[in-house]
Amino acid sequence: MEQVRITYKCLDPRGDLPDREFISPAKRLSDLNNKTIYFLDIIKRNSKVIMRNLMDLMKEQFPDSNLVYYPKTSFYSSPEAEEWWDEIAKNADAAVIAVGD
Repeated sequence: MEQVRITYKCLDPRGDLPDREFISPAKRLSDLNNKTIYFLDIIKRNSKVIMRNLMDLMKEQFPDSNLVYYPKTSFYSSPEAEEWWDEIAKNADAAVIAVGD
């Protein structure tokens, strides 16, 4: 009996991917004193508790820093308006984001 040879053609499910431009990580701050640090709350359950506790610890370690609690204005999986991000870019020396649950 003759064997039947079956050939399957598989396509890459990712499609055509554009070349990626790699950029260096952001320059690290040497100190957080006298810096403005935004704490971005994405409004998941318990994220506010995590952020507030972290802010308390940070204030003890860096008493001269300006800590800003900055919650999202929309549901956690929804994108924020450009103005929301613009404020962070304009005013923050650093930002902290955490997920609750």
